[in-house]
Formats: sequence, structure tokens, C-alpha cells
Amino acid sequence: MCNKGFQDRHKLQAHHRQHGREEGPAQQAAAKVVGSAAVELMLALAPTATPSEPPMRTTVACGTCGGRVPRDDADAVAFECGGCGKWQHWTCGGVPKPPTEPPTQPLCTACLVAAGYHRTGVAEAVVGRAMAAAYAKQQGGDVWRADPDGWCLLACVERALGGADRTLLLQQALHVISEGGVLGAQAEQQAAANEMLLVATQSSQRQLNQKVAKLWDSDVWDAMPAALSRVVGRSLHVVSGNARSGQVSLTVVDEAVGAAGAPVRLIRSGHEYGCAHYDLVEAQLLG
Repeated sequence: MCNKGFQDRHKLQAHHRQHGREEGPAQQAAAKVVGSAAVELMLALAPTATPSEPPMRTTVACGTCGGRVPRDDADAVAFECGGCGKWQHWTCGGVPKPPTEPPTQPLCTACLVAAGYHRTGVAEAVVGRAMAAAYAKQQGGDVWRADPDGWCLLACVERALGGADRTLLLQQALHVISEGGVLGAQAEQQAAANEMLLVATQSSQRQLNQKVAKLWDSDVWDAMPAALSRVVGRSLHVVSGNARSGQVSLTVVDEAVGAAGAPVRLIRSGHEYGCAHYDLVEAQLLG
């Protein structure tokens, strides 16, 4: 986090504890977003029926309770499942109040269960991101919201570097993974990255976007933060909130060789249902 070096592991651990004490106010700010009672309520929520709306206009039906919502107003009280495409009320998905900033490609309760995730995965993602955003704000940062697609991580790094080309960043990161340049990258990841690299260098932008969307939740994308750290020569500080524990965690991804410049600060959310989304934390401008 601060690039200090230690020859003794015990001294390093003591230094980490000091960082933890310094981060106390930020953790407290994040904890205010969700208390233990709120988490228990969120996890205990059962799908509840929402009164049907009169069919005055074209409507969409909630796949859980069957209640209908005018299509023009659907986004205010419901979301379209990123898996099956059906609509579901936020309340039926375990979110009592529609979030100001919805999570990326949320899944309905049925798709969450079918994919092996907890049925409250969307609710946890909403609360977790709010915690991480509160943490970042307390630490003196503004959150820049990336578009909800497979380019989100690359878009954040692109912006942090002042306009680097995200397609070039993708090609360079895939090359690092395919060559085994990321610590822990497996043979399957290297093969998939090499296949993706051919698409990134030989296909149209539309074809590339389609491929990126398909590989969003894949082993290649799991290795992408480390690869980008190696490519741009910066460490990545990734903050994520845990709705169940009420705590915020910071993961430092440092594959950079001869790192120079401030770390790229990110918020990670949506991993609760297999769709990791990244937003960028920028320093607040004073004056």
C-alpha cells in the first residue's frame, strides 16, 4: 500500500496492522451503510408479491411474483435479469429499495439458484458496493462509474492513465497471460488468453466486443488485474465490501516491475453472482 520494504516478516505484519488502525475511520464509514440487523433482514427476505399494475400501457411481468409493471417505469422498481432476460422486482430479489446505482447484469432469483449462487446475491452486491463507495469517499476519493460491460476494468485503467488505448491494453495484458507472465496463471488460462489475443488483433471491434462479453466471467478475466499491473507498471488497489461481515477489504495486486506512479484504485462489485464489475476511485479535487 505504501511501497515500504521489510526484511523481517514480523515487522511487515506489524506495519500492516498500523495501516489497519489508520483505516479505522474509513471502515466505520463503510459499516454505517449496513448493520448486522440489516444484513440479517436482507438474508431472511423472502420473495414478496407486489400488487399488479393495471394494464394501461405495455407492461412487463415479474418472473417471481407475477406482478406487472408498466414498461416505461420498469427500471424504477424492477430489473431485467442478465441471464434469462426476465424482469424481477428489486424487492423480490432481496433489495428493499431500488439502488441508486444498480449492479452490473444482476440475475433473478431463479438464475442465481440455477447457477449455484445464494438467492440474495444481488442484494449483497448492492450493499457491498455501497460500503466500498463509502470507504473510498472517507479515504478522500470520488467514484467514477464504468460502463456495465466486459471492458469495465480496462476502461478504469485507461482513465487512470489519462487516456491509454483500452484495446491496446487488452492486447498487451493477454500477451502477458499467454506467455505465462502472470504469477499463478495456469496452462488453460494461457491457452484461452492466446486464443483471445488472436481475436483482439485480427477481428473487428464488434466481434471483439462480443468476445469480451462472453469471457467476462472467465479464468482469463481472473488473471487480468495482475496482467494489467505488469503492463502499466502500477499496483492495483481493489476495494470490495462484504455485506455479510459488514467489513471492507483491500486487495493489493502488484505484478509491476519497477512500479512508478500512484496505484490505480478500484472498487469491485458483482462478484457475489459471478459478474465482477470494476469502478475507478479518483482523488477528490479541492477548491
